[in-house]
Amino acid sequence: MQKTQGAKMRVAICLLTLNKIEWTKRCLESLFKYTNKDKFDLFVYDNGSANDTINILNKYEIYLFGGIENIGVAKARNFLMKEAIKLKKYSHVCQIHNDMIFTKNWLNDMLFILESDKTIGQLGCSCIVDSKAYLLKDEEIQDVAEALKNSNTGTANLDPRLIPMSTLEKIGLYDEQFSPQECEDVDYNKRVEDAGLKSLSTQKVMVWHAWMQTRTGLPDFEKTCKANQIKMLKKHNIKNFEKWNLSNRKMYTHNDKSYVVCCP
Repeated sequence: MQKTQGAKMRVAICLLTLNKIEWTKRCLESLFKYTNKDKFDLFVYDNGSANDTINILNKYEIYLFGGIENIGVAKARNFLMKEAIKLKKYSHVCQIHNDMIFTKNWLNDMLFILESDKTIGQLGCSCIVDSKAYLLKDEEIQDVAEALKNSNTGTANLDPRLIPMSTLEKIGLYDEQFSPQECEDVDYNKRVEDAGLKSLSTQKVMVWHAWMQTRTGLPDFEKTCKANQIKMLKKHNIKNFEKWNLSNRKMYTHNDKSYVVCCP
């Protein structure tokens, strides 16, 4: 893998899309509204959306690929990261989902935390899990996120996943045997640990995430999930991979409403 030459703090944000147009709209609106334009470029791979997704994506100044067929999560993410690496101008990549809504200063705060500790191999943030969040007004989205975040940093689910280029140079990209989806991220978490690096998530940053809106709607999802879990166990010669699944959910209350939060 070619090393980044003279990269400043600039992030290649990688997004996969597949239908879910109502979420994609909110995701893009919030991303461009609440992320410093001088800090990122957006790389998108569309896995064969059947709706108006491509027309929506073409309204933005982005690097757009795909649009014909579903090549799966690991392959599409690797494709985008390879394209970003070719440009040699990014210090980090960040994996996001099209069923996320972003909040003020999310990327700046994550970069600050990650850069403060060079032993962190990848950093995530906390997510408010809500399958209907795209229907909420932006004011409520921001207010609830601000109220629920705190100073905790620890191990939890990592998406959005901010990865320094140094991590990619050390352990490589996603393992494409975990196609079309599931366990590619768990495998990556295990490899980060094996490289002597930490996988952390911070509750100082809070975004909204519908959680698995696209993946669970794909044909043979359960069959693929089970098959890839077996591959994961065999590859690493382990009996259980929950340690690297990094999923941790808690209930929080704000203004008499309850919220499920994936957090440290």
